[in-house]
Amino acid sequence: METNETIKIEPNGRVYLFLPPSKEYKQVRQIGRIIFASKIFLTYRKQNHYYRKYKGIGVNYKFLSEYGSYFDTIKIEYDSQLLITSRLLFLEFGKRDCHEANLLDEQIFLDLELFGLDNIEKWKRGDLRSKTGKKKKVKTLALQFSLF
Repeated sequence: METNETIKIEPNGRVYLFLPPSKEYKQVRQIGRIIFASKIFLTYRKQNHYYRKYKGIGVNYKFLSEYGSYFDTIKIEYDSQLLITSRLLFLEFGKRDCHEANLLDEQIFLDLELFGLDNIEKWKRGDLRSKTGKKKKVKTLALQFSLF
């Protein structure tokens, strides 16, 4: 899906989303902060950011997919708890969608049940199962090429 957002990462780690001008929504939004030294993306979500359709929380897809060199881990403060996951797990198990209200920034949503350090470890071992109960194959292509 082609969307119209632009992402800017400042030297202090703040991450901004720029949307096309409109009177209906805020054009510039701070979507989080990157701690460069530990490669962590931090963000905050209110309870109204829970997306029932996917039983989870969303993050801008373009940011997650194109700015991965800046962070490996995602930490989301949500409803008095800290949700932790890896960027690659989020991309593999997340569901992409666009909010019907603005159709501007494509998001990827991860089920709340898939957050957690234990799920990151299961995913690394190839043992994390999707909602259907089937294991998702872990991509090992990069590892295979590094052996040559």
